[in-house]
Amino acid sequence: MDWAVERIRHHIGAHLLTNSWGKIPAEKRPRYPYGTCGIRGAIQYQRFAGSVTGCPVSLTKHNQTLKAMHQCRHADVPTYSLAAASNCTAGAPCTNIPLVCKRCNPKPMPVIIYKYSMEQHWSDEHNGIEMDEQTKQDIKLDDNEQKWVPQLLKRKTVKK
Repeated sequence: MDWAVERIRHHIGAHLLTNSWGKIPAEKRPRYPYGTCGIRGAIQYQRFAGSVTGCPVSLTKHNQTLKAMHQCRHADVPTYSLAAASNCTAGAPCTNIPLVCKRCNPKPMPVIIYKYSMEQHWSDEHNGIEMDEQTKQDIKLDDNEQKWVPQLLKRKTVKK
């Protein structure tokens, strides 16, 4: 299937948000799925990712702005502005972007988790510790996102 690169993050986000995995059995689903393919887990970005089992992602500062670095083996990685991608719009409703876990030790590198997986990560790794207000705000979905993102699975607009 030939996917439009700029739409794939939204389409995969719809699968993740609705827990609609198609033919992927539960035992083969990644714990914290990569936001562009959903097939592999998101792992810390590595310069040479040939020997890793997940899809690397990181956030780096570039001219005072956070920039996502991706290496997905299954999908072409769209380039997007994290600021723009964090805002739900009718044309681009999915806000499933990589976030830094503020509770995990940032040394040697910060732990990056996609927005739609942050609650699961927090439950797994920080059970019994209340989530900080900023993280709660960062992962909050507005009503439009909850309504529009699942509708993406019904559309044919993700194909080129």
